Amino acid sequence: MKSKFLILAVAVVALVGGFFLGTWRTAASWNRLFEHYVYQRDSLDIQRFTRALTYFREGKQEDALMVLETHLNGSIITFVTYDQVPPAQREEFVPRAIAVARAYRSQHPWKSSSGDVDESVKKVLETLR
Repeated sequence: MKSKFLILAVAVVALVGGFFLGTWRTAASWNRLFEHYVYQRDSLDIQRFTRALTYFREGKQEDALMVLETHLNGSIITFVTYDQVPPAQREEFVPRAIAVARAYRSQHPWKSSSGDVDESVKKVLETLR
Protein backbone atom coordinates (compact mmCIF):
# COMPACT_ATOMS: atom_id res chain seq x y z
CA MET A 1 0.00 0.00 0.00
CA LYS A 2 2.82 2.32 0.89
CA SER A 3 4.58 1.68 -2.44
CA LYS A 4 1.38 2.45 -4.41
CA PHE A 5 1.03 5.76 -2.58
CA LEU A 6 4.69 6.57 -3.27
CA ILE A 7 4.31 5.76 -6.99
CA LEU A 8 1.15 7.90 -7.17
CA ALA A 9 2.87 10.79 -5.38
CA VAL A 10 5.89 10.62 -7.72
CA ALA A 11 3.57 10.53 -10.75
CA VAL A 12 1.60 13.57 -9.52
CA VAL A 13 4.81 15.51 -8.78
CA ALA A 14 6.17 14.59 -12.23
CA LEU A 15 2.95 15.67 -13.97
CA VAL A 16 2.73 18.96 -12.09
CA GLY A 17 6.44 19.64 -12.58
CA GLY A 18 6.20 18.78 -16.28
CA PHE A 19 3.20 21.05 -16.68
CA PHE A 20 4.96 24.04 -15.12
CA LEU A 21 8.22 23.37 -16.96
CA GLY A 22 6.33 23.05 -20.27
CA THR A 23 4.42 26.26 -19.59
CA TRP A 24 7.64 28.11 -18.81
CA ARG A 25 9.42 26.81 -21.94
CA THR A 26 6.42 27.65 -24.14
CA ALA A 27 6.24 31.17 -22.75
CA ALA A 28 9.98 31.66 -23.33
CA SER A 29 9.65 30.40 -26.90
CA TRP A 30 6.68 32.68 -27.66
CA ASN A 31 8.50 35.63 -26.09
CA ARG A 32 11.48 35.09 -28.42
CA LEU A 33 9.17 34.81 -31.43
CA PHE A 34 7.30 37.98 -30.46
CA GLU A 35 10.53 39.88 -29.80
CA HIS A 36 11.87 38.82 -33.21
CA TYR A 37 8.69 40.07 -34.88
CA VAL A 38 8.75 43.40 -33.04
CA TYR A 39 12.48 43.93 -33.60
CA GLN A 40 12.19 43.13 -37.30
CA ARG A 41 9.12 45.33 -37.79
CA ASP A 42 10.61 48.29 -35.97
CA SER A 43 13.96 47.89 -37.73
CA LEU A 44 12.16 48.22 -41.06
CA ASP A 45 10.20 51.22 -39.74
CA ILE A 46 13.45 52.91 -38.73
CA GLN A 47 14.80 52.46 -42.24
CA ARG A 48 11.62 53.77 -43.90
CA PHE A 49 11.21 56.74 -41.60
CA THR A 50 14.88 57.63 -41.86
CA ARG A 51 14.69 57.51 -45.66
CA ALA A 52 11.57 59.72 -45.68
CA LEU A 53 13.06 62.19 -43.21
CA THR A 54 16.30 62.34 -45.18
CA TYR A 55 14.34 63.15 -48.33
CA PHE A 56 12.40 65.87 -46.50
CA ARG A 57 15.62 67.39 -45.10
CA GLU A 58 17.18 67.37 -48.57
CA GLY A 59 14.16 69.16 -50.02
CA LYS A 60 12.97 66.08 -51.92
CA GLN A 61 9.36 66.24 -50.77
CA GLU A 62 8.02 64.10 -53.63
CA ASP A 63 10.47 61.30 -52.82
CA ALA A 64 9.58 61.50 -49.13
CA LEU A 65 5.89 61.35 -49.93
CA MET A 66 6.44 58.34 -52.17
CA VAL A 67 8.16 56.47 -49.33
CA LEU A 68 5.34 57.29 -46.91
CA GLU A 69 2.53 56.60 -49.39
CA THR A 70 4.12 53.28 -50.36
CA HIS A 71 4.46 52.32 -46.71
CA LEU A 72 0.81 53.28 -46.10
CA ASN A 73 -0.30 51.10 -49.02
CA GLY A 74 1.76 48.21 -47.65
CA SER A 75 0.09 48.56 -44.28
CA ILE A 76 -3.39 48.79 -45.81
CA ILE A 77 -3.03 45.67 -47.96
CA THR A 78 -2.11 43.70 -44.85
CA PHE A 79 -5.88 43.64 -44.28
CA VAL A 80 -6.93 42.52 -47.78
CA THR A 81 -8.33 39.24 -46.38
CA TYR A 82 -9.49 40.67 -43.03
CA ASP A 83 -13.13 40.49 -44.15
CA GLN A 84 -12.76 36.69 -43.94
CA VAL A 85 -11.90 36.83 -40.23
CA PRO A 86 -14.94 35.74 -38.19
CA PRO A 87 -16.61 38.78 -36.60
CA ALA A 88 -16.03 37.45 -33.09
CA GLN A 89 -12.26 37.39 -33.73
CA ARG A 90 -11.94 40.86 -35.27
CA GLU A 91 -10.13 43.59 -33.42
CA GLU A 92 -11.86 46.97 -33.07
CA PHE A 93 -8.66 48.92 -33.74
CA VAL A 94 -8.49 47.63 -37.33
CA PRO A 95 -11.63 49.39 -38.67
CA ARG A 96 -10.58 52.56 -36.81
CA ALA A 97 -7.20 52.53 -38.57
CA ILE A 98 -8.81 51.77 -41.93
CA ALA A 99 -11.26 54.67 -41.39
CA VAL A 100 -8.30 57.02 -40.85
CA ALA A 101 -6.65 55.72 -44.03
CA ARG A 102 -9.95 56.02 -45.94
CA ALA A 103 -10.35 59.65 -44.86
CA TYR A 104 -6.76 60.42 -45.80
CA ARG A 105 -7.02 58.72 -49.20
CA SER A 106 -10.28 60.54 -49.97
CA GLN A 107 -8.49 63.87 -49.45
CA HIS A 108 -5.16 62.79 -50.98
CA PRO A 109 -5.67 60.14 -53.69
CA TRP A 110 -2.48 58.36 -54.73
CA LYS A 111 -1.74 55.73 -57.33
CA SER A 112 1.12 53.30 -56.93
CA SER A 113 3.14 51.85 -59.77
CA SER A 114 1.17 48.59 -59.42
CA GLY A 115 -2.44 48.21 -60.44
CA ASP A 116 -2.71 45.10 -58.25
CA VAL A 117 -1.69 47.06 -55.18
CA ASP A 118 -4.13 49.84 -56.02
CA GLU A 119 -6.97 47.31 -56.42
CA SER A 120 -6.11 45.68 -53.08
CA VAL A 121 -6.01 49.07 -51.33
CA LYS A 122 -9.35 49.99 -52.89
CA LYS A 123 -10.89 46.69 -51.75
CA VAL A 124 -9.75 47.17 -48.16
CA LEU A 125 -10.91 50.80 -47.99
CA GLU A 126 -14.32 49.90 -49.44
CA THR A 127 -15.05 46.70 -47.52
CA LEU A 128 -13.74 47.26 -44.00
CA ARG A 129 -16.03 49.51 -42.03
